[in-house]
Amino acid sequence: MSSTHDNAAKPAFYTVPEAARILRVNRATIYRAISENAFPAVRIRTRFVIPARAVDELARRAAESGEVVDVAAMTAERRAARDFARWPVSDIITSETGFTGGPTAPNWEEQMQGMRDFLAARLAWLDQNLP
Repeated sequence: MSSTHDNAAKPAFYTVPEAARILRVNRATIYRAISENAFPAVRIRTRFVIPARAVDELARRAAESGEVVDVAAMTAERRAARDFARWPVSDIITSETGFTGGPTAPNWEEQMQGMRDFLAARLAWLDQNLP
């Protein structure tokens, strides 16, 4: 008889020490990431639990991409997607001279690139037109 629980259902959540053991990091690292809002967790009173799906997603992304997976970037992507879903782009407010207000792109990356382009154009204009 095996000492492993082959028939045991996978938990929906891990404790911080369990997640740290799975990820092979110190649990203080997990707690710091949680406190910096850079790691997904559920707070129940004074205790944190980690969704098993989040740990699985980290492993899946790392295996598929073969690259370093940045948990903070994943969290930011989820937040941006949630914000764009919550506040959909209904009116694009632009002018011939650039950004005049409001969202100008359907996603976070394009919105940020639009702002970078606007700022670069505005700085170039200031350089040309101010003494």
